Amino acid sequence: MGDKNKYEVTNLAITDITSESGVYAVETNVDSLGCVDITFGSSFGLRLNYDNVERLETLLSEARHVLEERYLSRTRTEEDTVELYSPNDPVAW
Repeated sequence: MGDKNKYEVTNLAITDITSESGVYAVETNVDSLGCVDITFGSSFGLRLNYDNVERLETLLSEARHVLEERYLSRTRTEEDTVELYSPNDPVAW
């Protein structure tokens, strides 16, 4: 970075995020004032300081873990389901 008094923006990434309502180009930038800008297309944006970036990261991480647990438990239940053979069941004869 150059002059400490000069306002600078570092473009980190632009990626498409798909939700139920559509596809959004999500852009993340960090500026020399210590904030992160996250914009969701032209419809919404967040300007967050370090503490709030940490909070958002924690919330998303917790949400991801819940989704993983639910997905894995559903997958395990489906994989662990075994049809039992019953010799008294005429369908199995």
